[in-house]
Amino acid sequence: MKPALLPALVCILASLSPALFAAPNDAKATAVRELVAIPKDTQGPTAKSSAEAMASARAWRERASLDYYDKAGLRNARWDADARVALKEFAARGTLTDPKVAADAEARLDRAIRNVKKAGCDDPLLNYIFVRVARASDGVTWKAYADEMQPVTDALLASPAPCSWKLWACLRVAEAMESAAPDKRKLPEKAYQFRNAAVVELFHILKDPALPAEEFYQAADGVAKFFKPYKAAFGDTFLALEPVVLGRWPNDARARLTMGDFYVDHAWNARGGGYAQKVTDQGWKDFEARLLVAEKHLEKAWQLDPTDVRIAQRMMTVELGQAKGRDRMELWFQRAMKLSPNDANTTHSKLYYLEPKWHGSARDMLAFGRECATNAAWGGTVPLTLVDAHRRLAGYVEPKERQAEYWKQPAVWRDLKLAYDRYFKEQPAASRQAFIRHAYWCEQWDVVHRELKSLAKPNHSFFGGREEFDKMARVAAERAAAK
Repeated sequence: MKPALLPALVCILASLSPALFAAPNDAKATAVRELVAIPKDTQGPTAKSSAEAMASARAWRERASLDYYDKAGLRNARWDADARVALKEFAARGTLTDPKVAADAEARLDRAIRNVKKAGCDDPLLNYIFVRVARASDGVTWKAYADEMQPVTDALLASPAPCSWKLWACLRVAEAMESAAPDKRKLPEKAYQFRNAAVVELFHILKDPALPAEEFYQAADGVAKFFKPYKAAFGDTFLALEPVVLGRWPNDARARLTMGDFYVDHAWNARGGGYAQKVTDQGWKDFEARLLVAEKHLEKAWQLDPTDVRIAQRMMTVELGQAKGRDRMELWFQRAMKLSPNDANTTHSKLYYLEPKWHGSARDMLAFGRECATNAAWGGTVPLTLVDAHRRLAGYVEPKERQAEYWKQPAVWRDLKLAYDRYFKEQPAASRQAFIRHAYWCEQWDVVHRELKSLAKPNHSFFGGREEFDKMARVAAERAAAK
């Protein structure tokens, strides 16, 4: 039996009112404000565009991190310069939209944080950054990563470091513990404790009146990804937050996006993920009502800022549920691609819409996937949408024991090669491990053998461990030689 996730908000507010969650939302909001000592009329900074929102979050993180380091960090002339570079570049993560700029920043971050660690620094925040950045890029197993991250996160929680980094550390260590667990239904109790702590930190970051809406949006989005399966606690927590968030940033699209995201998830929680005939009458009623609220929040967000691609992407999910017509989905798809033509989140959303269980067919999925692989205006990982189309279609094969046969079809390999050739032409330095795995599934022995010989530093865990990797290499070599 999975340990119950104790609703963190209930824990925090228990002393204020035992019956808080039976109270109206305005009473909950008042309690939240009392908890974080925020006056009712407090308003945060407003960003007028997506670029301005990202810049404000980056500046806030950098200022908070350096302020911590200057006042309470473990400083030393041996690593101070590199520590400042690491803190600055880490603050930029998730806010840089240009891939080259982001890659250059990541390289500086990796180099600086390794220098900090080599110099002997044991600062809690910098230790977290080292494990999060350097150890993750070293290709360690999920278990090794989780084992290293746990004491680092405990130390970070006990430090005066910014609450935002505490929140993300809790989410990342819990994610690693889940990925390392043999049975995802039986996680260590500590994983649930870290997730509870993340919800607590979500409320604590509201103490800063200068907090940008973008920073809160990203934090809330991170919490929601694990919290939404706990339907009652998820709903109570974000409904309590709604008047606080909208009151704090009444004219920032990110506040509306936060609540639009919540209501989309809240709606699908009511419906469930099963087929339509299994949805209850009450489930349909709540689903439709909540999607309508989500639509209103997201439409308002788009009015405030039509430069934020995430709003258009979420409206595609609203249309998935409301089913007003493919033209409406295409409208939001085109808006999103115009804003960010290299964003595969958009193409994957459309691909999901086109699945046979929703509003399309296998033919629709493959036609769109091929468009993604050949449209010169779209780049990044968008061409690999065609690969994902085949992955999804393979999942429809019944019985599941026959799914491996799907990949052996010549037409499948032709599509995969089309997508990967385009991708590697534009991204020659990109990892080829997924390509190797797909070639193996498609029984392209010569390709697998050749690619493995040129793979300088394989991540064995990606292929299922050292034993599976060695088996793949041996089989590919034998089959290639026998041809």
